Amino acid sequence: MSLLNEFFEVAAKDKRNVIIWFKGGEKIAGRVHSVQNNLVLLTLSGEAAEFQNYTVAVLVEEVAALAWVVP
Repeated sequence: MSLLNEFFEVAAKDKRNVIIWFKGGEKIAGRVHSVQNNLVLLTLSGEAAEFQNYTVAVLVEEVAALAWVVP
């Protein structure tokens, strides 16, 4: 299991908010909902989701960097 997978599992347990930068340079922000194999499910809301709620699946292998608030 990769270090990113381990972090995402902890983040899912705590329902942490994260910012994810992809290898292509794009970024998204959301709350980690769950981890399934190599996919992370995030809930996007507010301005990032045009003020609606969305659930997105992110491939862990496409993540270049992360930021999160330490509780």
